[in-house]
Amino acid sequence: MRLLNVHTLTLEEFLEDNSVLNYAILSHRWEEEEVTFQDLKDYPNGCKNGKEMKGWTKIKSACAIAKEDGWNFIWIDTCCIDKSSSAELSEAINSMFRWYEKAGVCYAYLSDVPALSLSQSPYDPKSPFRRSKWFTRGWTLQELLAPIDVDFYDQSWSYVGSKGTNLDRLLSQITGIYDLLEYSHACVAKKMSWASQRVTTRVEDMAYCLLGLFGVHMPLLYGEGKNAFLRLQLEIMSKTNDDSIFAWDTRGTDIHGTSYPLLAPSPQPFRFSSSVIWAPWDSRQPHTMTSQGLCLHCPLVRTKIGTSTEDFLVPLNTKIQSIFGDEQGHRFLAIDLTKNPLHGWSRRSQLLIFDTSSMKEGSEYTTIYVPQRPFEGVIGRPSLLQLSSGRLKIRLESSVGTKFMVSAYSTRGRGATLEEESSEFRMDTEEWNGVKIFTLTIDETDIDLVKDPWLAFIILENNSWKPVVLILGPSRGGFWVDIVILEESESIDSAVGSHRRLSRGQTRISRLLDQGSLNARIRGTDGNWDGRYFFFPSDQREGSWNYRVVDVTFDPFGELPWPARYTPSALSL
Repeated sequence: MRLLNVHTLTLEEFLEDNSVLNYAILSHRWEEEEVTFQDLKDYPNGCKNGKEMKGWTKIKSACAIAKEDGWNFIWIDTCCIDKSSSAELSEAINSMFRWYEKAGVCYAYLSDVPALSLSQSPYDPKSPFRRSKWFTRGWTLQELLAPIDVDFYDQSWSYVGSKGTNLDRLLSQITGIYDLLEYSHACVAKKMSWASQRVTTRVEDMAYCLLGLFGVHMPLLYGEGKNAFLRLQLEIMSKTNDDSIFAWDTRGTDIHGTSYPLLAPSPQPFRFSSSVIWAPWDSRQPHTMTSQGLCLHCPLVRTKIGTSTEDFLVPLNTKIQSIFGDEQGHRFLAIDLTKNPLHGWSRRSQLLIFDTSSMKEGSEYTTIYVPQRPFEGVIGRPSLLQLSSGRLKIRLESSVGTKFMVSAYSTRGRGATLEEESSEFRMDTEEWNGVKIFTLTIDETDIDLVKDPWLAFIILENNSWKPVVLILGPSRGGFWVDIVILEESESIDSAVGSHRRLSRGQTRISRLLDQGSLNARIRGTDGNWDGRYFFFPSDQREGSWNYRVVDVTFDPFGELPWPARYTPSALSL
């Protein structure tokens, strides 16, 4: 292991098992003119042009802070790894999670966050801290989770706050990770969800950056493309029988297709799996990859017999934590498999719910082989979406002592109408302390998700905060909902158009206002809204999606029960 001496700015090598090895570590985004190992290896005699490079200031500043905190050494990936050696690079990437884990402190440098004024807080809804690209990079996921202490600094190297102390709630809101200190207990699907909206420069790095998080090792093969993520999943399966690795769903993503293998093409389809937990209800043999495909020894529940195909459900040992309590302990996620006489087994993308109590005691377990064919899903799905006729209720509920005013509402005009249905505890024609209900009626129509990405909006106003726009739109995974704050002099078209920055298929959202927060969720009308994210095929009857409600509530304390980045799976229509 190579470390940088913070006093002399020279590189020194150590054995990693050195019991007295104490060091700080830097987390940052690679930018222009980073100082590499080649630039620094002969310092102070050579150093080439290192001192003249933009990255030199970053190195000196990190060393200065580490020195001030009492550390003698710091590890910085740009200059402590000789990337001209493929063997050293492979060793470093396979060891990197452990290096961050063993570090005494991690300094997270956010170069795109300007110095905060004394009156500004990183918790502010529009704080640059919330929007930093550091939270979108694949490599920074392990750099957030592995170290016990992570200190955040802005672009002027001013201290912002720390993980484990004053920033935990904010970090969870930004990343959707509520296991910042107990992350190791999360199942495979949940960990994948944390990486689902992050990016890397190289395709292979989307797999390599997750090696340490899953505690696996594998050689690096730059040039293998998306096969790296397949290899990662096979390595994970060799270490655990956690079948939440199959708990992914392409709804709400840019992947469209009809037939899929069992393993996902990337972390993206796990974006709605942040509430998945591994909950074994039976004992199964480990899943293994063979020359015939992925071998599963599992119960099969026949759902359809056709002339050319047969459909089956395979219940997984996984649940949705926030949905099912002990009283619904027999309801598990299931994958939908199709058997074709010519092409063998394949899966559909959609996850379903299956009640295992309906299975006969002593049900037979079958061994099947599902080929891991090249992924047939199309990246960049067709934009045309056909909607069936139906209704969506919009229930606006104010808290005690809080008044909303609906100042405007409208629809796209084609195939959708929005009407006020009723108000409870009505005070006058526009303001109330209670409930106001609108009905969004949709006629059978085709929607272009590019040209007409939204269906309807409602503008809500209150004297205590800026006007907000509640936006509703369709996706292939169901409806999505968003709340956008309307800025001064901002047009409605601009505000409604800004929802594009969010995830399709999102079914609940929170927004911090000047005072309090506004929350919206899409649910079913059976009183168990969470349980309607997924549907058993028998529930997918014609017109079943008529029963949907959008709940909009104001929280004066701004507790944000549904973080802005938390995106549970979309309602199936």
